[in-house]
Amino acid sequence: MIVPRLTTKLGQPGESPDWDDTQLLIDESLPEMQDLFSKGIFKKGADQISLKSLGELPFAVFHT
Repeated sequence: MIVPRLTTKLGQPGESPDWDDTQLLIDESLPEMQDLFSKGIFKKGADQISLKSLGELPFAVFHT
């Protein structure tokens, strides 16, 4: 699960957050995962996830 803190400076109400080029570093030994909300798939062996790929929601819940 990815949940940000202190997001009030990332955009305006009703707009998607502006993550710019922010990356989340992850353990590359994790299996392929899918976000329950955006349906985005993150490949096995990845070592980072672009927060822009999360779509319009400022959070993600992954499952294998």
